[in-house]
Amino acid sequence: MVKKSMKFTLKAIFAILILAAATFSCEGTEGFVTKEEGLWKIVNLNTKTFENDILKSDITQDDSLGQMMFGPKGGGVITDFAGKKEDFVWSYSSKDERLTIYWSVGPYAVCEIKSKSESSMTLYWINGEAIRIESTMKLDRL
Repeated sequence: MVKKSMKFTLKAIFAILILAAATFSCEGTEGFVTKEEGLWKIVNLNTKTFENDILKSDITQDDSLGQMMFGPKGGGVITDFAGKKEDFVWSYSSKDERLTIYWSVGPYAVCEIKSKSESSMTLYWINGEAIRIESTMKLDRL
């Protein structure tokens, strides 16, 4: 009799843990998907290049940068000023306010969300080591 109640208790605890894991693992992306999903215009891009921690270039662009479509379920498309499109996949972590963008070609970007509102967001990311590139991108919702 003790074995049966112990088995039932273990099964109940296991079921509660599974339910809790499923609930909390979905929590991280839901707010971002419902608020930031959609079409965003890239209004500003600042790129700083460092070689061995020495600033080599600091370029700011704010004209004809294109747009990004953050689609449902983590799919997306970036379109440049000439209309060239490139697919990307994205994910969001609410725990550390990180947006990870996986480009179809080249490195992925783990972006820190510096600021966000209903109509704009600013992303910051770093790529490289010996030659380090720091990028800040401001986007406005279309």
